[in-house]
Amino acid sequence: MSSSSRKKTSAAPDPKANSASPAKGAGAGPLAASAARGDETAILRAIQSLREDLLKKIDDNAEMQSKELRREISQLRDELRSAVDRVSSRTKCLEDRVESLDTAANDHSDLITTLERDVQQLKKDMKIFSDRSEDLEARSRRCNLRITGIQERREAGKNPTDFVAKLLQETLGLEKEPLLDICHRTLRERPQEDQPPRAFVVRFHYYREKEATLRKAATATDPTTSHGDRIRVFPDYTQAVAKQRAAFRDVKGMLRGCDGVKYGLWYPSVLRITTADGKRHSFTDPGEAKDFVLRNVAKQSG
Repeated sequence: MSSSSRKKTSAAPDPKANSASPAKGAGAGPLAASAARGDETAILRAIQSLREDLLKKIDDNAEMQSKELRREISQLRDELRSAVDRVSSRTKCLEDRVESLDTAANDHSDLITTLERDVQQLKKDMKIFSDRSEDLEARSRRCNLRITGIQERREAGKNPTDFVAKLLQETLGLEKEPLLDICHRTLRERPQEDQPPRAFVVRFHYYREKEATLRKAATATDPTTSHGDRIRVFPDYTQAVAKQRAAFRDVKGMLRGCDGVKYGLWYPSVLRITTADGKRHSFTDPGEAKDFVLRNVAKQSG
């Protein structure tokens, strides 16, 4: 037999072998199913074990985090309690201070009320004393006159009292020299050459003689001394009275141009106006006097 025939013979299928293979395949099915069930059980056990491990780790982690959280909460609670205690302490301190301030404010309010009452009483007393002082000063000047217009140094080398007494007699045409107690210029710095001279303050010994001299000066027309000084004679009022009387200057200027109207400024500062119909009106307020003149006197004269 040739080699090719031997190959063909060896390659031919074996009927026994073919007949035995179906039997072997039929027994392999139950084993595979059993193996599969075993694998599934192992997998389930592994999953269960893994689940238990995960749950245990989760529980451990949660417990640890819970403890940490509780610790932090406790620490925060302590800090908050400490802060609240500090705030409460400061609040109590502030409440005490507010209460103290409230008490002090009430005490001060009572004190201020008392002081205001005392101040009002002091104002009343001050007004009384001021009026009395003003009255005393005015009374001390009743015999005084002021003379303006006499140039500086005219009295040089002479007794000022004798100089003024003789000047009044010559300038105003008096019958005799008035009896003067004292005479001097106003107590201020000597003026420059281009400034007006200081006034003379003259005190008469007799009040009636002073009044007669004042009336004579009021009726004299442009009295001029032998040295050519044009003088003017005024009562010696206090500063307050002089200021009050000066406030009527505008009203008096308006009255000068009204025909048939008589007026006069009485002491200390009372303007009396007698209209053409013979009615007399008195004013202590310059504004009221001016309104009266504009409404009544000026219209009638116009």
